[in-house]
Amino acid sequence: MKTFVIEEFYVDEQNMCNFYTVKYDDEQISETVKFLDKYDREGHELRDDVLHIQVLIDEIAARGSHIISRPRDEARAFALPPEKMVREITLEYTGNNLRLYYVELATNVWLLLGGGEAHAGPKDRSPIAFHEAQGFVKKVAETYNIEYKIQKGRVMPVDGDEIIIH
Repeated sequence: MKTFVIEEFYVDEQNMCNFYTVKYDDEQISETVKFLDKYDREGHELRDDVLHIQVLIDEIAARGSHIISRPRDEARAFALPPEKMVREITLEYTGNNLRLYYVELATNVWLLLGGGEAHAGPKDRSPIAFHEAQGFVKKVAETYNIEYKIQKGRVMPVDGDEIIIH
């Protein structure tokens, strides 16, 4: 896996949940922005799906990650939209053909990893983005307290101005 940088995606003091993303060191835009740019285009057949994911991110940022129902499995990539939501939220998310992968670094601190079409490959095979997401998860877990730490709901570099994962 190439070197990548963790950078802010949707971080605000008003947020209940803050979002970060990954960007390969030799590229100009993050994996999350690539995902959004690819599908959020007028006339794209999956535009509604990506817009639903964007609304879900806004809702999680405002209300916190407790609105998502998911298994507790550490050091693993999860996907938006989730299979289940808690009852207190009424967003349309079923039938979505896209997956945006993430890892929860801490409660209400998420790292978005990029994504793609949910069923782009042969039947019963995950999209390649899932396998890439698992690679990010492994590297991020290995470098905790070496390259970054979580402090007051934020991802902070241990040494320097940015977080570079080798």
